[in-house]
Amino acid sequence: MLYTALDRNRGPITTVIASNEEEAREKIREQLDRDYRRQWYLREWEEAGEPVIPRRRLEKRP
Repeated sequence: MLYTALDRNRGPITTVIASNEEEAREKIREQLDRDYRRQWYLREWEEAGEPVIPRRRLEKRP
């Protein structure tokens, strides 16, 4: 299933494929902790309480 990490304004940060929310949080943390460019997103996500939402499919972009 797809899970999307949200920032404090409920905006999407990144999406991962995982079997449950715990695995999704681990994968999101790995992605956001890769290099210095994403550290800001990691802090935003942590400060928001590490929210993730399940997504059944990707929406079409306009």
